[in-house]
Amino acid sequence: MSRVALFVGAVLSKVPEGMKDVLRASARTRALYLRCMGVLGVFPGVPTQAETAGLYARQLQRRSEMFARLGDKQASAKIAVVIIDRPEDQDFTRSTLASIGEQSRQPDAVVVWRQGDQEQKVTPEISETNAFSLVCGDAKALAATLSNVVGDDCGGFFINAGDQLKSDSVEMLARLAKDDLSCIFYVDTDSTGEAGELTPKYYPAWNPDLQLSTAYVRTGLWLPATELQSHLLDVTEGPEAIALLLIRTYLQDRYKVIRHLPLVLVAQPETVSFGLDRFNEGVDRALVSAGKAELAEQGNRLIVHWNVSPEPLVSIVIPTRNAKDLVQTCIDSIVTKTTYPNYEIILVSNNTDDPACAEYFSALAERGTLKLLHYNKPFNYSAINNFAVSHVKGSVLAFLNNDIEVISPDWLTFMVGHALRSDIGGVGAKLLYPDNRVQHAGVVMGYGGGAGHAHKYYPRDHQGYLQRLAATNNYSAVTAACMLIERNKFEAIGGFNEQNLAVAFNDVDLCLRLTQAGLRNVYCAEAVLYHHESISRGAEDTAEKQRRFQGEVDFLKTQWQCIIQADPAYHPALTLMNEGFGLGEPEAINFNSLVRLR
Repeated sequence: MSRVALFVGAVLSKVPEGMKDVLRASARTRALYLRCMGVLGVFPGVPTQAETAGLYARQLQRRSEMFARLGDKQASAKIAVVIIDRPEDQDFTRSTLASIGEQSRQPDAVVVWRQGDQEQKVTPEISETNAFSLVCGDAKALAATLSNVVGDDCGGFFINAGDQLKSDSVEMLARLAKDDLSCIFYVDTDSTGEAGELTPKYYPAWNPDLQLSTAYVRTGLWLPATELQSHLLDVTEGPEAIALLLIRTYLQDRYKVIRHLPLVLVAQPETVSFGLDRFNEGVDRALVSAGKAELAEQGNRLIVHWNVSPEPLVSIVIPTRNAKDLVQTCIDSIVTKTTYPNYEIILVSNNTDDPACAEYFSALAERGTLKLLHYNKPFNYSAINNFAVSHVKGSVLAFLNNDIEVISPDWLTFMVGHALRSDIGGVGAKLLYPDNRVQHAGVVMGYGGGAGHAHKYYPRDHQGYLQRLAATNNYSAVTAACMLIERNKFEAIGGFNEQNLAVAFNDVDLCLRLTQAGLRNVYCAEAVLYHHESISRGAEDTAEKQRRFQGEVDFLKTQWQCIIQADPAYHPALTLMNEGFGLGEPEAINFNSLVRLR
């Protein structure tokens, strides 16, 4: 399998980047690629396009059956649908209005909203219908119209012209509790592929970094009445208005009020375009003009380089027992490749008994390459790192395994930029096996009943589900094989749990406690390193090790059962049987979880 992956990687490395982007944009090419990789066993468990379409059809059937049982519940909330218009193409508006007309429950108001100078561009066929109100003006004009039509307490469900509502969309919105409708929330979408197959986009709960890098939420946004007059909503931005509204909401430190209804309520036809360039310009105005970050475009995503000025001292902590060759590769790669200038290396020797290794470690310390600490107690990853933190100088901590090898020179610069953000806890990296398949790109809770690595075994350059492999985004946890965190945040939650998690899951537990403290963890896709996983520690191959590991699994399940059952960075309709983000079997989905905000 490794040879196959190396061969495929070698072939792909010869393809020009421009051609790669063209190939990635083709649904047929992606489907063929997945099929070939699955047959070769390079990353098994990833469904083909046809398999996904079949599973989704079964999920929709199951959804209809389950929701039919809710029939007696009174749907009393007032719902207004607001269409952000495209005056240049009234066919889009017509299509959206037709889908509203087919709703099982009609909305209390339908508003077509456009810029103030666009009223004359309404075609006679559209303007003569009484099915909607036309608003040409800003957010205040929109709020005034909704107030006149349905009252002051009615919010709006915003979609773009060309989008189509599912037949039960208004019904499902009207069933939500009053408290839910006082929040900003978004819904899931689906789209029709080249062969006519339906494919869902199952979004995570609010994920600001994914929004910044990919604009994953572009339609299907509920705004309560209190938000309708917000200056953050700008109709002149057209189809990009919803995505940019969420960016501005986040940057004003209001991200905690944004929620997610994990239910497909909107269909996005492939023919409806999204102006990624215009979105990027809007993000640029919000971030770069404020001096917060620099932006770069790569394919169909944004790379956000958060400013690091002044550059804080980063303490890179590397535990090891012997393993001279691994340590040499790790240290040499840091020293020769890392462009970030202000760091110290702390090597923690844990019961090293190989004289050659001990001599080499001492020589590195004598040359001033690193600071050498000795921890002569039984191996306990948590205790070793907690011990090291008490001896470092840096305000930012970087935890590295001794089997890490730097690939991207700016890895530390990108990760420090994230670590310094006030709302960020742990920062993880893209870690690769030596054959360039993915070992770590964020941790998903629930895999195998515990936790697992997202997109494991995927090729290095794959986009991943919703671009979550190629783009920086938030996960509930990241691995401490390469993790950055500000020292004050680490110490505020008590560091690693050395009593219950000596070896496994200590990084997951740390990240979840950071989340519990109100912070988010981020997978930094721009930081790329090799990870020769667990070479130095070895396998769980003795009865004692297996007992210890099972105890750590049991602790994780007991302590974090609620997150394992419903990881907010994942989706209840996706499978937990493998790391490929495939759709779950309909019978395994808790459909009650799909009709509640999270």
